[in-house]
Amino acid sequence: MTQYTLEEISRSRAEAGSGIAFEDYGANPALCRHGVWIGLANYYSETVTISFEHDPDRLNVFWKLQNSEVLYPGPGAPTSGPVPAAPGVRYIWPAEGRQHKISFVSAPGTKQTRVYAQVLYVREDGDEIEYGPSITVRISGEADFWPPDKLEEEQRCQQHWHDLRTRYVRWREPRPGEPIMKLHEVRGLAAVRLAAIADAVESLDEASDRELAQALRAELTAKLSEVEIPLPKSD
Repeated sequence: MTQYTLEEISRSRAEAGSGIAFEDYGANPALCRHGVWIGLANYYSETVTISFEHDPDRLNVFWKLQNSEVLYPGPGAPTSGPVPAAPGVRYIWPAEGRQHKISFVSAPGTKQTRVYAQVLYVREDGDEIEYGPSITVRISGEADFWPPDKLEEEQRCQQHWHDLRTRYVRWREPRPGEPIMKLHEVRGLAAVRLAAIADAVESLDEASDRELAQALRAELTAKLSEVEIPLPKSD
């Protein structure tokens, strides 16, 4: 059976100025950032192109984005539009005039987001839709630079979460298509809940409530399995 590949083939940026970065982590909680952060923001438009390589087979290729919208080829079909659930990001397809290529373009100021794209295709001699490989692309339109004391505080917090993950989670390779968030992407109620569970696991007297302690450990393990935590930097 022919093995098709899907990969990122290019990534470029067009600079678009700078400004003030402002984040209120009280209003939108994070795991390792607290209070109000003010720094420098660099704005740009980022273009990421991915390609589905299927030689020598002749296939009619189209795409499914974010597990929801399907882009079909044909007369009158749009060649660009917004990507669902990715504010500030649009697709261009066909990219470079090729159906097996698609580009994603961020508007300046777009916060980092993820685009999940899956290949669909029909063989030249068939009419059945087949499902090809998928890829998750990270894209943004803003890079923020924060004061050193804030970053040192964040690094100490990352060390704490790294230690917790090492203690409660056995590493495994993520399954195909499994969503894995970076630590800073855990926001809002999800961050509050995860922090509360971790605090409870660390402070609960297991002898006094064994059943609750076991349930909390199981939940902490499950949640931390879904999070990518950077290795602490060595001095």
